[in-house]
Amino acid sequence: MKRHLSALFSLLCLIGVTGLSPTVAVRAEEKEPDVTLPSCGIRYPGGYDPNTVGVVEGSVASFDHPEQGPVSFRLEVAGETYTVFAAPAWFWEERKIKIGNGDRVRVKGSKSMGADGNLYLVAQEITVSGAANPVVLRDTRGTPFRSVSGHGGCGRRRR
Repeated sequence: MKRHLSALFSLLCLIGVTGLSPTVAVRAEEKEPDVTLPSCGIRYPGGYDPNTVGVVEGSVASFDHPEQGPVSFRLEVAGETYTVFAAPAWFWEERKIKIGNGDRVRVKGSKSMGADGNLYLVAQEITVSGAANPVVLRDTRGTPFRSVSGHGGCGRRRR
């Protein structure tokens, strides 16, 4: 009997239907569809390519917090301007992330050139100047942390 319960618990953890595991709280908003943004041709949220990851540091020039879609901002870096795609608006609000015009930030993410000829960065992590820790949005493979509740498999912390 004990073996059957253990097997059942393992199965429930795998499919994520038990209240005993922190992995189950996946909200409907977290299942964002992968879309191609019409203004630039960048896929979001799936346009992250681990082969193009870089770090840029600069000043936030303008900030866009739409009701739907990714929060984005222009980042001016030594004569170049990147548009940074960060996370969905609901995630931004839930985590109470504060970044504003003029802030100095360091962004690690996947760089690409949009169909419009502009530079883009799908953010993995953002560090505001003076902050102790970065806001981590994706793992090293580019999987958004919001796709599960910050944890993976039965009690294992996601890194």
